[in-house]
Amino acid sequence: MGTGFWIILAVLAVLLLATGKTKNNGKSQGGTKNTASRIDHRHYLDPDEYECPRCGAKFRSNTMQCPNCGTRFTGTREDMTAYDDELEEELDMDEWDEEEK
Repeated sequence: MGTGFWIILAVLAVLLLATGKTKNNGKSQGGTKNTASRIDHRHYLDPDEYECPRCGAKFRSNTMQCPNCGTRFTGTREDMTAYDDELEEELDMDEWDEEEK
């Protein structure tokens, strides 16, 4: 029983060490703690606006750092919802104008 105990203890120690190396102790990997991809809200008629995914702040300046919380943007992703809505509204208005003539 003495040898079995030490084998089990050694296996548990190895497993504990192996899982401890995969965790990052609450730190972000590669210094990406305060970085994110900026959300670009494209518009058909209005000026484009940008959004920070961390704090939700919306702003008009094309900057790669959030003016509200300081998050650095490492990339962008586009949200075309407002663009599509404005374009559809504009096309509907054009059709309505054509029907009036």
